[in-house]
Amino acid sequence: MEICFVAPAAQFAAAIGASVRGSTRTQSEFDRYMVTDQKLSDGLSEMYAQGLQSGQALRNAVPTRT
Repeated sequence: MEICFVAPAAQFAAAIGASVRGSTRTQSEFDRYMVTDQKLSDGLSEMYAQGLQSGQALRNAVPTRT
């Protein structure tokens, strides 16, 4: 009779533990992403924007035949 109460309680406790562990892991992975991948993405976007500006400046400086 006691097993009817202990088994579900143990499963519930295991589920809570797995949920907390998953949540902690997700947070640490997101923190890693923000530190590394997001900074890389920002740098690449900045380089791309500067390239576009350089191209526009070159088109403005070079005379065209009309």
